[in-house]
Amino acid sequence: MEEAKAIAKNVGVSQKKTMIPADVVRGMNALEAVAILKYMQKGSALHVKKVIDSAIANAVRNYGMKKESLFIYEIRVDKGVVSRRFKPK
Repeated sequence: MEEAKAIAKNVGVSQKKTMIPADVVRGMNALEAVAILKYMQKGSALHVKKVIDSAIANAVRNYGMKKESLFIYEIRVDKGVVSRRFKPK
């Protein structure tokens, strides 16, 4: 069985804020997850939706799968790049 992957790097949203929409859609049908994320009130839901849309497009284009048969097998939110800010004196 093939897996279609999609990765978003350097999004600029904290891990805790992005985990909430990711936990909601984990294990769901991909099209249902996109519909739920579209109307979710969290700002980071848009970033999660974009990644799922990309994974759906990858599955359809590269593996010839049908959109209706796709589901979210695994979704991870890892820590990103930390910006170091300082005030010169």
